[in-house]
Amino acid sequence: MTITCSTADPTDETAALYLQSTARAAGINIEVQMVTPSERTGMMFSADRTYDAIIVGWDADCSDPGSYVYSLDTISNIGDGGCNMSAYTNEKVDELLNSIMTYTDEKGRTEELIEALLQIADDCVTINMCYPNRVCALSKSVAGDHYDELYTTSSAWMNYMYPVG
Repeated sequence: MTITCSTADPTDETAALYLQSTARAAGINIEVQMVTPSERTGMMFSADRTYDAIIVGWDADCSDPGSYVYSLDTISNIGDGGCNMSAYTNEKVDELLNSIMTYTDEKGRTEELIEALLQIADDCVTINMCYPNRVCALSKSVAGDHYDELYTTSSAWMNYMYPVG
């Protein structure tokens, strides 16, 4: 198989080479394909999905875990421009994720999201290689939404921040 990664981040290549060397010990041959960032982006969001495996970094860019999982794991997001880079197809998961996007009851929504996530984990759709620590700072001169410090390791996006006048 071939693992595709970007020339923009040396940690991508390091991860690919690590996978290559550990797979070799199991008798699996992995070729590492280095592409430019724009080539990788084109591959990631193309309906063709012309790669065997691809190394990407992906940060949650919203505070709603349901929306994040919906984007990455629904059948409708496999096509051109979609974020389902694994081309993952599971009708039950799709039903659950589509359902949670219409919920107003947080308890029911959470239960269905957990059910979907457990199935996604069982199907081993992606392999999460690391969760880097994120450092966020907040100044009294900044107002607006910000992330609670408990969530700074899982989300790097600083939404809706603006200087206080």
